[in-house]
Amino acid sequence: MADFWPYVQSQEETFNHLLDLVLAVLDPRDAAELFRPLCNFPEGLSFEDPGRELNCFLDWGVHQNITQPDLFLAGDDALLMVELKFNAKTSLDQFGKYLALALRYQAVYGSRNNLGLTYVMSAPQPRASVEKQLGTTIEQIQSLGVAEVAEQVNNNAARDELLRDHQATKGLLKAIRVEAIHWSDLYGRLNDLADSAGDEPGGRTYSRLLGGLAEAINLHPLSNLPSDG
Repeated sequence: MADFWPYVQSQEETFNHLLDLVLAVLDPRDAAELFRPLCNFPEGLSFEDPGRELNCFLDWGVHQNITQPDLFLAGDDALLMVELKFNAKTSLDQFGKYLALALRYQAVYGSRNNLGLTYVMSAPQPRASVEKQLGTTIEQIQSLGVAEVAEQVNNNAARDELLRDHQATKGLLKAIRVEAIHWSDLYGRLNDLADSAGDEPGGRTYSRLLGGLAEAINLHPLSNLPSDG
């Protein structure tokens, strides 16, 4: 048992490296299509991956260290953020930092009509798990006060962004789509897309990429896939 958690940590680090590799290779449109139906986003949205240096992309100082989403896809009319959770927990602090990222993005690049934050969880009831960790239901998020969220955020730059324009922050709280899904949902989506890939060389590469990521989820000790998953 003493060796279990170091093993889990090693598996998480390996998975994160694999995820970064797959997302770096995938066309942003394919990455968006992977998550789009899971996040209840409409079809036809275009996305780009701004890269891992979000602070520079958002014109924040490189040492601000706001937060680093596992996936951050931006488009002409959409912004999609994804947070992957195996054993780690979220909080209103982390949620507030995501809001700050979205606010900053829109301040720099213009407003977007489709804004989403999706949590991928290993808990059997992911929505209930996220709500417990946030201390509020997803439906009640839009009713949260700006100061109520900001006071939970421990990063000065993120907190300042939330408080900079109360009307914009309140509008974001009402507009953002917060979803919570299980790893089995992502696992199934990966397999569906891998199976439907074309037989040309590019299609086979795409299939192997997605299939490999699905297998990594299947093998992860904390993904909690169903026994037949």
